[in-house]
Amino acid sequence: MNDKLLDILKEHDDLSEQQLLDYLKGNLSAEERHEIEMRLSDHEMMSDAEEGLKMIDKKEDLNAITAQLNARLTEQLRTRRKKKLKEMPNQSFIILTAFIILVLVVIAFMVIYKMQRR
Repeated sequence: MNDKLLDILKEHDDLSEQQLLDYLKGNLSAEERHEIEMRLSDHEMMSDAEEGLKMIDKKEDLNAITAQLNARLTEQLRTRRKKKLKEMPNQSFIILTAFIILVLVVIAFMVIYKMQRR
């Protein structure tokens, strides 16, 4: 699995999770805030993340909350991957069944062909 999928707010076009958190906490200069706002206007996903994190009342909890969200996302992605891997034997069974049917059809054809030649 692609590890980049596991951390939703990791580096996105040079806008890191930490920069976004600093922006929300108000720890940036006016120039840095403007630069972050310009980047957010260009990237819908980061803008959505900013809007969601902005709803949190206690800004000091932002780091813990984003870590918790990343952990949940990681667990959900791993669970989905495990389910996909469990589905593979069913596909193998279907392929094996199709192969056996094909072999039986070929054998039946050969038997019928030989019976007609006699």
